[in-house]
Amino acid sequence: MINKSTIDKMKEQIKVDNTLIKKTKDKILNKKHFNYKYLLIPATSIIILLLISIIKINSNKLPLNLLDVSVYAMENDNYYLTSDYEKETVRQPLKPNIEVKLAKYNKAMSSVPGIPINFNFNTNNIDYIKISIDGGTILTWNIKTGFINNIGDNISLHGSETLYFYPNDNALIEVIGVKNNIEIFKKNIKIIIDKDYNYYANISK
Repeated sequence: MINKSTIDKMKEQIKVDNTLIKKTKDKILNKKHFNYKYLLIPATSIIILLLISIIKINSNKLPLNLLDVSVYAMENDNYYLTSDYEKETVRQPLKPNIEVKLAKYNKAMSSVPGIPINFNFNTNNIDYIKISIDGGTILTWNIKTGFINNIGDNISLHGSETLYFYPNDNALIEVIGVKNNIEIFKKNIKIIIDKDYNYYANISK
């Protein structure tokens, strides 16, 4: 026969079991809450990385007219670049994979410090462009004062400008457009010299 003492013990046991159930339930809920909270961090990171990847993929399809790159072509085979090259040559935009023969350039002559290339872009579309050269040096030149500044092998332009390139036999110029700290396109310009010391330029898509 069950006495009062036994019943009290059973009630106490049930009370303890209920407390354990509640604690276990709270742990489970807290654990779930923890997982959901901190899973948001890697999930957000993945979404950001995917968006950046999509932007970079689409950047390869961006039209070249975000950036106009112009060189100075020969009017005849005997013309050498002078300080009046802007008047005496034909300014010609580079088009993808089309080779352009440049006005003659001689490293020994003092009238022009390097091969001029003009970079023209709208700062509403591009914040700045990064330019680097493999196989040569980048220069700036003030035609009026004659001052030449040796930049080295890389420079960032925050507006349209003409730069001068002092190339080795063959040089590769890399141009990267940046908008909101994201690289939106990359173009390569090749400067090639033949056995007769004629220079050519072409740009990638």
